[in-house]
Amino acid sequence: MLRNSISTHVACSRPPALASASVLCTATKSSILQPTSSRAFHSTPFTQESARRQESRLKKSRHQAARTENARLAKTNRPHPALGYAPGNENLWTDSKLCRILLTDAKVQQLSIPTATVEKEMEKVKVSGAEKKKYDFKDEAESTISRMTPKLVGGRPSITSYHTPKVFNFGVGEREKRLIFEDLVEMRKGMHMIQTEEEAAHKEAIDKVSKDRNLSSSVTWSAQDENYIAPEHHFAREKDIDYYENSNKYWLGRLLDIKNANASGLEFENKRRIVEAFSTQGKPEDPGLPEVQAALKTYRIHVIWDHLQTKKNDIHNRRRLMGMIHERAKILHYLRQTYRARYEALLPDLGLERGAVEGQLQLSRQMTPV
Repeated sequence: MLRNSISTHVACSRPPALASASVLCTATKSSILQPTSSRAFHSTPFTQESARRQESRLKKSRHQAARTENARLAKTNRPHPALGYAPGNENLWTDSKLCRILLTDAKVQQLSIPTATVEKEMEKVKVSGAEKKKYDFKDEAESTISRMTPKLVGGRPSITSYHTPKVFNFGVGEREKRLIFEDLVEMRKGMHMIQTEEEAAHKEAIDKVSKDRNLSSSVTWSAQDENYIAPEHHFAREKDIDYYENSNKYWLGRLLDIKNANASGLEFENKRRIVEAFSTQGKPEDPGLPEVQAALKTYRIHVIWDHLQTKKNDIHNRRRLMGMIHERAKILHYLRQTYRARYEALLPDLGLERGAVEGQLQLSRQMTPV
C-alpha cells in the first residue's frame, strides 16, 4: 500500500505530458507481461533460446549420456576379481594350463573303471527247486547243467589280463607303482615257486616212506605240519601263479584308484600337480617359486568360489576369499616388477586378465556368486 501511494504521489507531481507518457508505458508493460488467454495454453516458452546455446546444451547432454554408458559397460565388462576373467570370456580359464591339469569331481567321475579278462571253464552245476522250471529236462531225475564259470586259482578268479587305473590315488607315484606292481610281484612269484618245490619234495619223501613201510600213499597233511601249504596256494600250473598275481594286482589297483579318494585326497593330488607343472627346469618341484604360489592361490580361490555357489551365507570363507585375492595380486605384482617376461607368460597359464590383478581391486564384504 505504501509503495502504491508513493508511485501515485510521484506520478501526480510530474507534469501532465510526462504523467500521460508514464501511464502509457505502464499500461503497455502490463499488457506484455500479463499472459493472455491464448498464451496461457501455448507450449512454447516466452523467452526464445538462441541456436548456439541450444546446440551447446544438447551437446553437453549427449556427452553426459555417453559417459554414463561407458561407465556402465566398463563395470559390466570388468574382469571378476575372483575368477579373473570378464563375463563371456570363460574360455580364458577353460583353455588355461592350470584348468587342464586340475582334477575335479566331474573329471574323476568320467574316468573309466579298470577292467580285467577272466579265464572261464565248463562246470556242471546242480539245479534244484524253482530253477528246474527254467530248463527243459527230459528226465525228471536229471538236475545238472553245464555252464561257463570263472576258473578259480587260489580261491580267486583267474585273471589273464587287466588294466591299471589311469590315475592313482594321492601318494602313489612312479616309484611306489614300480615297487607294488613289479618288485613285490616278482618276490611273491619266487616265494610261490619255492613253496611248490618244497611241497613236491615233501610229498615225494612221504611217498617213499609210505612205500618202504607198505603204508597208503594217500597221506593227509594237517595245518600243524611245518611244511603244510594251504589249499588256496596249491598251483597245478606255473601260469596259474601269474593269474593269481594278476588278480592281486588288479584288485589292489582298484583300491588305489583316484575314484576312492575324498576331497582331501583330490586337493593333495592337485597341489602335487601344480607344483610339478609350474616349477622351472632349474628348480623342479620347488613350491617357493612365485609362479607356483600364484597357481596355488588361484586354485584355492576357485575352490572357495565353487563352495560359495551353494553356501552363500558362509561369511568366514568369503573373507578368506577376499584375503586370497589380495595375496595373489601381491605375488603377481612382485613378479611383474622383478621378472616382466615371466609375468606376461604366467597370466594366460592361470586364466587371468590384467584387470583382475592390476590396479585397484574393487571388493566388498557382500561379494557373492552371481
